[in-house]
This record gives sequence, C-alpha cells and structure tokens, in this order.
Amino acid sequence: MALAGELLRDRKMTVTMVSDCVGFGNYSYFTEQFKKHYGMTPREYQNSVK
Repeated sequence: MALAGELLRDRKMTVTMVSDCVGFGNYSYFTEQFKKHYGMTPREYQNSVK
C-alpha cells in the first residue's frame, strides 16, 4: 500500500494504472484494501495530496 500511495501522488497516473502496478488485477478489491489501509478511497487520497 505504501507504493500505491506513492504512485497516487503522481497525478499523471490513474487509480486503475496504480492498481495494476501494485499487482491488483481487480480495481474494486484494490479500492477496498486501500480504503482499509488509508481510511479513504484511492481517488480521495489522490485529491487530498494536491
């Protein structure tokens, strides 16, 4: 998840691209796991680190 957080800071990458890069084949599962770890969805996280 730390790598996913780092990649999401790069505004050029979509959440789907990040999901694939960190080895989650299922976008929904990635979002669920990310939310458990960070307390927000990947999109919310990406928007919060502008």
